Amino acid sequence: MIIDWHTNIWLDEHLSAESRAHMSRSSLGRPTDGSPERHEREILPVAEKFVVIACRWPRCGFDVPNRWVADFVARH
Repeated sequence: MIIDWHTNIWLDEHLSAESRAHMSRSSLGRPTDGSPERHEREILPVAEKFVVIACRWPRCGFDVPNRWVADFVARH
């Protein structure tokens, strides 16, 4: 059984412009899409279980609502 014990989801609107720019610069060309659709496309096929960490760090430019993450998790 594969368990991915640390995954994240977000929409661009949950991140500050500065955080999005930093992710883009530091990603080394890797995708920075944190959408639920990408999670479903890339994590669900390989992990039988997963943990989604909600990132609510406004001082760091991340403000992903807990309820939004909980709604995603409840669907799976």
